[in-house]
Amino acid sequence: FTGIAISFGAATCEMALARQGVEIAACSIPNGGDQIDLALAEADLGFFTQGSDQPVYLDEVTRWKETFGGSILQPKSDREAFLADCYRSLIEQVLDESRQ
Repeated sequence: FTGIAISFGAATCEMALARQGVEIAACSIPNGGDQIDLALAEADLGFFTQGSDQPVYLDEVTRWKETFGGSILQPKSDREAFLADCYRSLIEQVLDESRQ
């Protein structure tokens, strides 16, 4: 394998650069899918359960994101466009981290 791999976990985003199967560089940032879920929920409703820092329907947002069958390259709604922006931001963050 020669190329760049990016892994989006719940709490982290990781990137690795490999040449002929040998890892040349790697980095990780402490942001991932959970951050995207929160951003989507806040953008959708912007309200929280009293006494909590979790949006009211975070589970519904997570379920929508994890079962999304469209393309973030060709979003068909504002919500899908926002999802694409969130992933784009994570990619930019991990690439910025790799430059340091």
